[in-house]
Parts: sequence; C-alpha cells; structure tokens
Amino acid sequence: MNQRQDAPTINHALLMLRNARAAALQAFESQFPDLYKLSADAFEHPLDSIPHRIRLGEFLTEWDNELERSPLECLAKGHIKAVKHALAIRAGIGQVDEDDV
Repeated sequence: MNQRQDAPTINHALLMLRNARAAALQAFESQFPDLYKLSADAFEHPLDSIPHRIRLGEFLTEWDNELERSPLECLAKGHIKAVKHALAIRAGIGQVDEDDV
C-alpha cells in the first residue's frame, strides 16, 4: 500500500484529534459552564477528573445519532437545548428546564 509523502501519519492524525478534543473541552467549559457541570453527572465521574474530561471530549467530538451530528457541531450552530437534552438523558434526568441547569 502506497502512502503519499505529504499525507499525515496515523500518529499525527491521533495527535490532531486529541488537540481538537482539548480545544472543544476548553471552549465548552468556558462558554457553557452549567452544561459542563451537568456533564459530570452524565458521565458519572467527578467534575474535572481525567475520566470525566476524556468522556466529555469524546462526547463532544463524536457523532451522536439523536443529534444527527456531533454535539460540538450542534453547539456551534446554536442548538444548545439539544445538547443539554442529550446530557440530561445520559445523567438520568430526562428533560431539563432552562432554570434547572
């Protein structure tokens, strides 16, 4: 199997994915602090713990069937309530009101 000389390696792609997840986490925590707190319940790990941040990074950047896109893309397009609902379902809360989070 030939690989183009200028094509990124799998290791480089993995590094770029990790960097993208770190950037997504930082933006999410900064712009949506209430949702960030809810995510600890959604992933059943203490807030700011390494397992919490890993799971949240995966959640933000991976495809979600219910949302029909990644949660990160939903947030970028202003669909905050849909992401809040997805986190609430994962947390076992179900539907949440604006004032609850």
